[in-house]
Amino acid sequence: MALAGCSADGQVSLVNDSPEVVTVELGSEPSTEIPSEGAVTLLEFGECVDGPVVVTYASGSEVAVDGPVCPGEELRVTATAATLSE
Repeated sequence: MALAGCSADGQVSLVNDSPEVVTVELGSEPSTEIPSEGAVTLLEFGECVDGPVVVTYASGSEVAVDGPVCPGEELRVTATAATLSE
């Protein structure tokens, strides 16, 4: 199956619009902590990563987003959900 929108290099943006600190687990990448109402950009994100992407809130609740996650995409976290978009 071909993955539309995936490229050989690029970056992935992680945006946290929630009032809590969140930790994002993205495939085999190291976990990334994002401050409340903050953002992180993963540079040199070379390949698509299969899901799920797991977001853990400081309160302990978790949400999962099906992958894949590819260069050029953005993961946006709100107080109750997380979504991927190009």
